[in-house]
Amino acid sequence: MEVTTSEGYASGGPGAEMVAPNLALAFQATADRLGDATATLSGDSKTSWSQLRAQARAAAGGLASLGVGKGDTVAIMLNNREEFMGLDLGAVTLGAVPFSIYQTSSPEQIT
Repeated sequence: MEVTTSEGYASGGPGAEMVAPNLALAFQATADRLGDATATLSGDSKTSWSQLRAQARAAAGGLASLGVGKGDTVAIMLNNREEFMGLDLGAVTLGAVPFSIYQTSSPEQIT
């Protein structure tokens, strides 16, 4: 995998090493590297990077079966729950663009 840096980017930030050219590949690389390490905590429940990757793949498969693909937008309206990460990363894995809708949003704010 080619490693790039942020040098020359418009932000003028430090030359931080980027392990992947996009979020989906960065997530996969992190899951490969950290495997059974804890990725998320929810109460007493722990989810490893491998488990989170499996959740993301399952979500990606479900979204793809609904016709979601690269460049599509995916609205996510959930309480604060651990399933959010898998769904969000599943959309990203497909190349879709996920966004959150607050449950307190009015219909006018959503449309």
